[in-house]
Amino acid sequence: MLHLRSSVSIGVRNEKVWSNSVVKYCGQMRSRTEYTKVAIFDSKGRLFGKLSLLDLGAALAILMVVVGIFVYPGAGGSVAQVGNTQEIEVDVMARGLTVLNPEDFLAKLAETDSTKIIVRNQPYSDPIAVKKVIPLPRSVAVPQPDGSVKSFPDPRPELGYTADLLITLGGRAEKSSNGPV
Repeated sequence: MLHLRSSVSIGVRNEKVWSNSVVKYCGQMRSRTEYTKVAIFDSKGRLFGKLSLLDLGAALAILMVVVGIFVYPGAGGSVAQVGNTQEIEVDVMARGLTVLNPEDFLAKLAETDSTKIIVRNQPYSDPIAVKKVIPLPRSVAVPQPDGSVKSFPDPRPELGYTADLLITLGGRAEKSSNGPV
């Protein structure tokens, strides 16, 4: 079937033009002047009547993803530390760790050689050396009648199951303007 379009067009599919002025098309005799040319895009949005524009768009999107992943992986390079690394130590304060027996936990942590850091339930690094563990006292600030403030041990019984620690970690890292990496 021929489509009437006013856009840019190409020749008719399946049309046989003979040397005379009458063409036999779909079993009917018609004059050559009654036929129009088929448009580049048909009424269903197909290119030249064969290739859908949606299929073409999906193929182009997939091609762009493949090129983006394999050809241009980014300027960041590897995450591995291959540059100028040096030995560093970092103090980490852990407050309010709830454990059944804080003294045993502190003793086991002090004996530990290394640990792994987990941030938001994701492993963040290779094992890092534990250099030193210092328990911090739990205290409460109490205002005095003369306007001064004194620190006293916190009397709450639930604090018997919590621990505050200052942990010194050590390892090799790059120093950047934002800190060690």
